Amino acid sequence: MRNIIDPDIAEGTTEFPIPVINDVDEEEVDTRFKYVVANVDDIEYSLEDLTGCDCEGECVPGSCACIDASNIEIEDYRIKNASELHNRFEKYELYECGRDICKCKGKCRNRLTPDKFNIKVELVKQKDKGFGVLSKQFIETGTFVAEFVGELLFVIEANIRQNPSEYSFFVSNLHTFKKNSGHYVDPTRFGNIARFFNHSCLPNLTPFRYYSNHRRLDRVSMGFVAWRTIVPGAEITIDYGSKWWTTNVKQSHNFFCRCEWDYCGYPPPGAPQLTIEESKKKAVQIIKDDLEKLMLYKKLCRKHLTGTFNLK
Repeated sequence: MRNIIDPDIAEGTTEFPIPVINDVDEEEVDTRFKYVVANVDDIEYSLEDLTGCDCEGECVPGSCACIDASNIEIEDYRIKNASELHNRFEKYELYECGRDICKCKGKCRNRLTPDKFNIKVELVKQKDKGFGVLSKQFIETGTFVAEFVGELLFVIEANIRQNPSEYSFFVSNLHTFKKNSGHYVDPTRFGNIARFFNHSCLPNLTPFRYYSNHRRLDRVSMGFVAWRTIVPGAEITIDYGSKWWTTNVKQSHNFFCRCEWDYCGYPPPGAPQLTIEESKKKAVQIIKDDLEKLMLYKKLCRKHLTGTFNLK
């Protein structure tokens, strides 16, 4: 019997409940924040900010302003070039068609994000790692997983707060030459499931920049997409970045990474490590194996639907 300490941390705001489970110890999950589904922002948006494409029919390249402004491709409601986004956060942006700002109402090929968080996950306490988000389903490469939401703070506001970089991410403004122009997304007081994504030196999600319900260039959203196949039971992870690690390691000499990848950037003392070439080969094999599991699952599902697969 699993120890469910909260049946739904999202309080009914997601497509599926997100249970919190702790079979390890007596620790409670951090509840000193309000679960929200959108960023908390006090900026007022102009009419121009809230104007998208004027497509009357199907949105296509060459005639859709949103598609033409993007260098991220959407195909079958997934990011086609997801693997290119990995570790290239500053290089790519998506302008997806918005339901409230585009004439197409977002009912077109250029739509990626769902109305609600729609991935089946659990928030599970793990030994030596705290709580982590585990997938209960297959997640295909290119699938949008979650937006990283919180309070949107200018740099001055974020620096006033204690430890602004502990949870928050800085999103730079690529459309200006001003130094340090951008904003922090701080989930300390307001956040969603993405605030619980743990770090891994071999993550399965990668961040990307996108605009959805507005076109204000200094308020770009930060989303996470699967850049490789995620299998049921796997932890959903991101890369916190070298700056985050450098800051925290300086503050504590006993601060180590617990991702258990064999080519870890900050491993605990004595943890066995592969060479960079060995780790590359192992990573390629993991990606291949997980994709094969997905293909087998799809094959079994097709057989079941056609009546040729016996579940007994």
